[in-house]
Amino acid sequence: MQNLLLTLQTLSQKLVSELNVENILTDIMKTLGEALGAVWVNIWELTPDGKKIYIKQGYGRKGTEKYITHSRAHPIPLGVAFIGRAIKTKKTWSSSDMWTDPHLPRTWIKTVKEQHFRGIVCVPQIVESAKVIGGMCVYFKDVRVLSDFEMRLITIAANQAAVSVVNANIYNELIAERDKTLATINSLNEGVILYDNENRVLLLNPKAQEILLVQPKDILGKTPTKEMFEKNVSLKNLYEISHLTLSDYEAKEYSFEEPSKTILEITAVPVRGTGHLKIGSMRILRDITREKEVDIIKSKFISTASHQLRTPLSGIRWALDALRGGDEGPLTTTQQNLVEKTYKTATGLNELLDNLLDASKIEERGLVYVFREYDLLSLVKNIIKEFSVQLQEQKITLVLREPTNPIPKVQIDPKALSMAIRNFIDNAIRYSLPGKKVLISLSTGMYYVMLFIKDSGIGIPKEEQKSIFSKFFRAKNAQLLRTEGSGLGLYLAKSIVEKHNGRVMFESKENQGSEFSIYLPLEEQKMPLNRKK
Repeated sequence: MQNLLLTLQTLSQKLVSELNVENILTDIMKTLGEALGAVWVNIWELTPDGKKIYIKQGYGRKGTEKYITHSRAHPIPLGVAFIGRAIKTKKTWSSSDMWTDPHLPRTWIKTVKEQHFRGIVCVPQIVESAKVIGGMCVYFKDVRVLSDFEMRLITIAANQAAVSVVNANIYNELIAERDKTLATINSLNEGVILYDNENRVLLLNPKAQEILLVQPKDILGKTPTKEMFEKNVSLKNLYEISHLTLSDYEAKEYSFEEPSKTILEITAVPVRGTGHLKIGSMRILRDITREKEVDIIKSKFISTASHQLRTPLSGIRWALDALRGGDEGPLTTTQQNLVEKTYKTATGLNELLDNLLDASKIEERGLVYVFREYDLLSLVKNIIKEFSVQLQEQKITLVLREPTNPIPKVQIDPKALSMAIRNFIDNAIRYSLPGKKVLISLSTGMYYVMLFIKDSGIGIPKEEQKSIFSKFFRAKNAQLLRTEGSGLGLYLAKSIVEKHNGRVMFESKENQGSEFSIYLPLEEQKMPLNRKK
């Protein structure tokens, strides 16, 4: 009994000490055969159609490979012989003396005697959900009556062998899937950086290495830190990309000058495992340098054209001002109305040129930001004062809901951010109907200060929301309500907020209104730095 218990312990250890399934099966058969004094132990496997069986592996006698080859060429049907019955019925079939056992076909007796087989035990290999994947047979040269414990030991060994086969198949499938995924990632024309939940770098594909000039040995398994890139300048871009403020699937531009000017589009992608739990994240690096160079050429043309138009436009406005003021004599009512309409159109054209120039500056990296600590609430209050006339003309009520707790100061460029906030508020007023209300509020989160601008206006159609921050885009319902507009306001506003390492989100329903949310970082490492972009 003690010997059999030791055998059981040895069998269990085989499962955790070896990865190669053939070695595991050989060890199990060897251990079991030696413990029971068997002359041969073999393992049987089902054919792909599940109707026949053949010997997969054996141990204990010479010429085993010959028997395996013959068995593969001539598999036996389920229900035939002891092993066929065991697998078909999912029960153990055995005989203490096959020579006299009526269950053995008489035509087989001669062969059995020649092989010096007399006693036999065949058990099915059963895994999860009572599924049979094969069987195991143990052969004895003499008449052999096995104890109940010995029979149980053989069943345990057979099932352990089955578990090892199943686990090996799962492991091989996982390895194959991993290799396929790695091959796909490594062949991508976009850079991929993979992180775990502690922000340690797990993978840097060849394209990412090429873009960032980083060697995997310098960063794999490590969390990018400021101290790290101060010691190794080549890790600076990796550090900054890793610390960009991005929500899931959000994209942001990042550029660097050395060794050559490169502009990247960085997209954050979550990595999820079983149960949709987040197990890591990726940063996808797409080189958009060429696209941006083309955009800059376009922007330079627009900038040049806008500058050239401003001089004659200033002359037109000066002449219209003179006419409006009566410098050239009194005007009739019809003339006065015509001059006012023309002046309004010229003013709108001047605003369009200003927006075009601002957009050009952003795209050419010509807009210089000077960041400093500033009180966001006071900034918002000053901006609101600028809209008093517009609010009266459009009969809109603007409410500022001040926070109960003080708002911490944020790192901003007051002039640039004012332009962005002004655009959001202007849109909220411009696209609200008379009698409606615009609500502005601020709050503080753990990592951000949030500014919310909510209106009850015409809203944005669902199918057009994906394009709302695109340059020159205006929703159809906005064009119907107001024909004038450049489609640059939200594009400029979002670009400015992103230069503050912040982000813009919105919710909108057509004919019900919109709410835009501006998030500005409070964490020191995510605050914007003073440098020219």
